Amino acid sequence: MQLSKSCDSVSNLTNPKGSLTNKVKQEGGKILKKNDFFRKLMNLMNSTEFNDFYDSYFKDWSDIETIVFYIKLYKTIDYEYKRRFNEEISDEIMTYMLYNVMNNTDTRKLALEKFRDFKDHKNIDMSKTVELRYLFDFSNYSLKRTTSQLTYVSNEESINQLNELLK
Repeated sequence: MQLSKSCDSVSNLTNPKGSLTNKVKQEGGKILKKNDFFRKLMNLMNSTEFNDFYDSYFKDWSDIETIVFYIKLYKTIDYEYKRRFNEEISDEIMTYMLYNVMNNTDTRKLALEKFRDFKDHKNIDMSKTVELRYLFDFSNYSLKRTTSQLTYVSNEESINQLNELLK
């Protein structure tokens, strides 16, 4: 008998004309009006672009962790670019910077260290990324790091290296 009552409740919940559904919708509407997090979450989850991205790249926990890493790296590069130039970074420069950080063993290693620090300390403070941000050379859109010093590669050399990687 108890199971039957549960089924009736579920039936009312899924029935758009059911009184329970209307009450739930009203309560949900109140929450959405008051709670910025849920409002933004609903907008994100209803976005076609996000759902396409989610379906394509959120396959397992490793994928999710990689995506969060790229988001953090993106935000770090974006922060540093705005700090230096007081303007928005273009998608092209951002893509180039992400690509170069990830394809350079030293910068990738440092970026991963900073990401692990973020995970371990649950801190998103940009001051914790100073060492990494210092390495960004937006004038040449490339960078290299040696053990104890910074060496910037000329723009022409960087483009040649990129072309070789893309072949």
